[in-house]
Amino acid sequence: MDAIIDKLDKLPIGLGFILQFSIIILLSFALRWFWKNVLIRFAKMTATNLDRLLFEATGSATQIAFIAPGVGAVPQQLLEGDEIFIPPLTLDGSVAFPMRYARDGRFSIGETATKELKDQIIYQEEFVGWGTIKATISGVLGAQTLGTAGTYTEGQPNLFGELTLSGVNKMITKADGYQRKITDLYMSPTRYGNIRDWTTPQIDYFTQREIFKDAGPAAQALYGVGLNKVYDSTLLGDGEVYGFDTSSFGLMPIVQTLQTYEDPTAIKEWKIGILGREEVGFGVMDSWAIIRLRLDND
Repeated sequence: MDAIIDKLDKLPIGLGFILQFSIIILLSFALRWFWKNVLIRFAKMTATNLDRLLFEATGSATQIAFIAPGVGAVPQQLLEGDEIFIPPLTLDGSVAFPMRYARDGRFSIGETATKELKDQIIYQEEFVGWGTIKATISGVLGAQTLGTAGTYTEGQPNLFGELTLSGVNKMITKADGYQRKITDLYMSPTRYGNIRDWTTPQIDYFTQREIFKDAGPAAQALYGVGLNKVYDSTLLGDGEVYGFDTSSFGLMPIVQTLQTYEDPTAIKEWKIGILGREEVGFGVMDSWAIIRLRLDND
């Protein structure tokens, strides 16, 4: 390029200027084409595979993101950056049963095996998801854990004895202070059972009747907030209730939906085997969209 410029400089001033200007224009078009057809295409491919996301802080406080780097791995905390890449995790499952069971049609073995495979994958999703959630709320976001006296600190006695309407209201109010809206509450069956103990004047007569008829509030909602039960106590016990603004809290990008394949090695034992695999990611994008209520677990 330098040699070309030197030769152009030796040309008459007008002609050399025109040629140099033409080369600059051509180079600009070439760079524009390269950006549009190569770099942007590569960026889109990366976004499709890893769910490339903008990470923007809101207000003056620091927003914290967490991503799950692997099944059982400690979630990674991200305090700064312009974008976040959520790595896809591989979740595997497998089932096998004797061929004679399928031949004889015993116990609806096919449906049972399919459910078992599905439950294996779901459990891994729940395990990684709740691990990421609890990493987000533990320690760093102390102001978002509530007790009877407001913000709860470990070791203090101000635990709720049970889930009350007042406790739910505190969670919604706290989230509102962060300009977030609680859309869903997650709790154990025991804490859901506390709702069935609510009576007047804490709630009105019609709500009490709905609880009596349906063993819970109508449409499984309270204050327009969805109520969800978590049955696995290793994921969520009786000592906590979580509230989320699901419109912004987290993302679970799916790179590959669940795929199933026949296990070719199972035939050696005269069995039918099924393998399952999916690739998904887990990330908490809005650390202010989570509120935790602490309760006495004794």
